[in-house]
Amino acid sequence: MDLDESIKLESTEVNKLGSNNFVQNSYILMIGYLLSSIISTIGSILVVRLIPVKDYGLITIAFILPSILIPMGELGLNYASINFIARKMKENDLEGVRNVIKINMFIKIIVGICFTFFIAYFSVFIAKEIYNVNDERIYFMIQLTSIGVISIMLYEAINSFFIGAQKMRLVQFGTILNASLRTSMQIILIFLGFTLIGPILGFVIPPLIVVVFYLFFLKRAFNNPKVKREKTDWKELSRMIKYGYPLLIFSIIAGIQGQIFILILSIYGYLNEVSFFHVAVITAGIISILNKAISFSLFPIFSKMEWTDKN
Repeated sequence: MDLDESIKLESTEVNKLGSNNFVQNSYILMIGYLLSSIISTIGSILVVRLIPVKDYGLITIAFILPSILIPMGELGLNYASINFIARKMKENDLEGVRNVIKINMFIKIIVGICFTFFIAYFSVFIAKEIYNVNDERIYFMIQLTSIGVISIMLYEAINSFFIGAQKMRLVQFGTILNASLRTSMQIILIFLGFTLIGPILGFVIPPLIVVVFYLFFLKRAFNNPKVKREKTDWKELSRMIKYGYPLLIFSIIAGIQGQIFILILSIYGYLNEVSFFHVAVITAGIISILNKAISFSLFPIFSKMEWTDKN
C-alpha cells in the first residue's frame, strides 16, 4: 500500500469517527461543562451575596498563586496523555496506556506535593510581599488553598485519561459532580458560620472526592489481568513532554492572565474590585464551553491517525 492509499484510508476512518464519535463526544462534554459552569457561577454569586465583598476578595486573592502554579505544573502531560492513550487504545496496547497513566500520576503527585509545601511554608511572605495584604486571616487561607494544588492537578490528569479513552460520560459526570459538591459545600459551610474558610474548603475538597470516585473506574477501565505488568518505561516521559510543551505554553498564558489582573488589583488595595472581577471572569467562562468541548473531542480522533512523524 502506497502513501496516497494510506492517507485515503485514514481520511475515511476520520470521517466515520467524525460522524459518529465526534458529535456525540462534543455534545456530552459540552453539556457537562455547561452545567458545571452554570452551577459554579450560581455558587459564586451566592457566596458573594452571603459574605462581605471584602472577604470574598480575600478568598480570591488567596487562590492567586495556586491558580498560577497549577497550569505550570501540568508540564503538558495532560495533553500528551490524551494523545498517547488514544493512540495506544487504537493499537490495543493496554500496558502502554497504563505506563502513560503511571508517569502522569507520579509526576503530578510529586509536583503537587512540592507546590503545596512551598505555598504553605511561605504563606506569610506571599501575603505580605507579593499580595500586599496585611490581614492576618489570609495566612491560614493561603495554606488551605495549597491543598487545592494537588487535588486539582490529579483531578485534571484523570480527566485527560478518560478523554483519551473517549469515556466522555465519566468526564461529564465527574465535572458536574465536582461543581455540585463545591457549590453545596461552600453554601453549607457559610451558613454554619465558616464565612472565610468555608468557600476555600468547598473549593479544594470536592476534587479529592471526585478523584477517589475516578480511581475506581480508572482501575476497571484500564485493567487487564491477562496482560503481564511491566516496569514503568520512563523514556515515555520525554516524548510526552516534547509533545505537550507547545500546548502547555498556551494553557499557561490563558490560565494566568486573569490571575495577573487580580494580583494587580490586590497590590493597589482594590479588594472590592477583585470580587467583582472574579465573578465576571467565571460568568464569561461559559462562552468558551463550546470551543473547549470540541477541541477535547477532536484530540482522541486525530491522535488515532497515522502521521509520518511519530512521537
